[in-house]
Amino acid sequence: MADDGLVLAAQLAEAERKKVPLAELLAHADRLSANVACYVAAAVQDARAQGTGWAAVAQAAGVSVETARVRWNERKVKRLLTRRDQCRPGPLKHAEPPRSAPGGAGQQLPVPEGASAGGARRQLAAALLDLQRTSSVTLQEAARQAELSPSYVSRVLAGKRLPAWPVVYTLATIFGGKAGDLKFLWERAQGVCPPARQSVAAAAGRLQSALRGLYLAAGRPDPRCLAGEGGAALTAETVREVLDGDLIPDWWTVEKLVVWMGGDFA
Repeated sequence: MADDGLVLAAQLAEAERKKVPLAELLAHADRLSANVACYVAAAVQDARAQGTGWAAVAQAAGVSVETARVRWNERKVKRLLTRRDQCRPGPLKHAEPPRSAPGGAGQQLPVPEGASAGGARRQLAAALLDLQRTSSVTLQEAARQAELSPSYVSRVLAGKRLPAWPVVYTLATIFGGKAGDLKFLWERAQGVCPPARQSVAAAAGRLQSALRGLYLAAGRPDPRCLAGEGGAALTAETVREVLDGDLIPDWWTVEKLVVWMGGDFA
């Protein structure tokens, strides 16, 4: 959520520089404000889980203990975070970003409507469904643990609903997967990318997680099949090392894997 805040703040700053209409400026501000509210709730929840008392929470927030208890009680925070799609709607329509500085710090890179966004949404659902099928957790049990309705979870796994990130995180964890491997697909489906300026280690980790997400969405094909599609220069061992996080692939390998696992570079 902190990363999302950087993106939303950058969008607001860019909109201000472009002197967009007031309604659009306020829409950007509302998105940023909603994200901050979600972040505060999550931060309090984390602090409480680590043993922080309500008196300390109230002091940090500058409110009374009773106000803190009411504002951030566990049930209310859970509802807020599982419905975070109300806090973070899809990307706003705005003028095309400057072509002179693609991928600038904090810049939102728009995902074209249609194939890319829709494809990422289907891939996200496929990845979650793959995790569910390979786990021992039934749909009904997952819904109970996540405090969601079975029908909603069913629609998520069918690709008919695009859930908020806390829902994706919760379901992936319940199914025994690594939620971070699905973050790229979820961001693509939402049409939002994180700030482009990252450390080398962070960028490499994000790339490997994104490839693992595509691997799940593709149904975890045998690395030997992926290697065969890539030609003689790509071996099954290389594919395994990339997916295990033991090797940072070169661009040629990334391109081959993404294409054969159904991804795109839009």
